[in-house]
Amino acid sequence: MVKPPVGSAAEEIPVAWSSILGQFHGDLRKARKAFARFVRKGLGTGHRAEFYQVWEQRVLGNQAFAEDALGTRRQAPEPLAEVTVEQILRAVTEEVDIPQSHARAASRARGPAQARAMVTYLARELAHLPLTTVAPVLRRDPVTLSHAVTRLERALNQEPQMKHQVDRITRRLRRSARGRRVK
Repeated sequence: MVKPPVGSAAEEIPVAWSSILGQFHGDLRKARKAFARFVRKGLGTGHRAEFYQVWEQRVLGNQAFAEDALGTRRQAPEPLAEVTVEQILRAVTEEVDIPQSHARAASRARGPAQARAMVTYLARELAHLPLTTVAPVLRRDPVTLSHAVTRLERALNQEPQMKHQVDRITRRLRRSARGRRVK
């Protein structure tokens, strides 16, 4: 295992150093030197605005980079801007048949945890809401919710029943949003 430089941010944030250094050279010593040159060269470039754009709450960089990183060149559906986290929470808890208070409670039980993951996932996918907007409603840290969504996305690919449940909630929220627009 390669140790991060002393005093670096990597001491606080886990970094896959071997993967990073492997991009520079197969020999570890040469890779470290090449990486150091790369960093020194980049220090003089200053602030570059394109590195501060965030796409789909997951990718930092310009649009072309984000599309490549996400492996998608798709048109994202228009967000349901008028759908709130509270409305999503209500729809999810009704679908999974648990009280909203259980989804907001400190419980780590499977039902409430799965409901929180669904709320977070749908808030991101349907309304394009950042985790920092969802977190206070669910009384959770954004990082915790991010991990929950990652687990949910894996489950959606492996468990058809859960995918159907999320699809039903999605249709319900879309119908509800259309009904509010018509009035």
